[in-house]
Amino acid sequence: MVCPKCHTKLNKDIKYCSHCGTKINSTRNTSEWSSFSSKKKEKKDIERADDQYIRACLGDNTEIMTGHFSIYAAIFGPFYLIYKKMYKQAFFISLIYIMTYIYLSEGLGILIRLVLNILLGFEINDYYYQEIKKRVGRIKKKYKDSKTIIEKCREAGKPLSLIKIIPLLIMYVALIGITKMSLSPKKQDKDHYTIYNMAYKIPSTVQETANHNNYQHFKDSKQGTCFITITGEKTNLSEEEYYTRNQENYYHWKEKEKKEVQYQENTWLSIQLESNDTTKDLYIKKEQEILYILTFDAYKKDACKKDKKEILNSIHFQKNF
Repeated sequence: MVCPKCHTKLNKDIKYCSHCGTKINSTRNTSEWSSFSSKKKEKKDIERADDQYIRACLGDNTEIMTGHFSIYAAIFGPFYLIYKKMYKQAFFISLIYIMTYIYLSEGLGILIRLVLNILLGFEINDYYYQEIKKRVGRIKKKYKDSKTIIEKCREAGKPLSLIKIIPLLIMYVALIGITKMSLSPKKQDKDHYTIYNMAYKIPSTVQETANHNNYQHFKDSKQGTCFITITGEKTNLSEEEYYTRNQENYYHWKEKEKKEVQYQENTWLSIQLESNDTTKDLYIKKEQEILYILTFDAYKKDACKKDKKEILNSIHFQKNF
């Protein structure tokens, strides 16, 4: 018998609760205790059945219930999630991976993916166990027979076959490649570029970092200390007027030399600026109402000397513009 107020266990023939003093209706409380015991037993039976279904889903992978580190998840990352049919989680992690391939430098991207894989290795078993419990819950709602539930749980727990994973892997790699190509700046013809009616060629050691209609930016990938910016804009200003008007942009630079120079058939206004150990060379030319400005930033002595000569000598202007 149990007290209806404080739920203290009582002797069968007692009239008042020894703990709180409540009057005891023996018939009613015996019924309540029986009901409570019955519900408790039913709950234990359900838990035992669920445990049986979960183990049917896990198959030989019952070590997942211990939550140990998964070396396979740490190595294969989102592909391990696909293998375990955790498609939603695989999608979000794959999305993060693709972003690191596209927007981050190679070294930083590798580091972030490595950290994510290690975290996944620690957490995957807990996530997978919770996913299995959800699968069991969905199966129990659909089927009532215990044998059928166990059979369906075994099917739900089977990993995806490698034959199906390989096409997904190919699609994943292709998606990264296509996205990088669509978002990254495009070369117009190998190393040949144009801005308005000016065409030029960059050296093989120079890498493109930005490309817009009237703005292109490069860096020398070999030395890493030469940065090149090439722009074009429609203006009524002459070369000298443009430089005079924009001198405030170079207030922390000291003008070392200003003169006209000739490269092939083209005459340029050349301005050399310096600040500490760095130099900035400007080359400005007006052609058919378009003002072209080439900027070479060298963070090491003569870092841009070779690139500057090759680019300026390669420039030619299209007449029909």
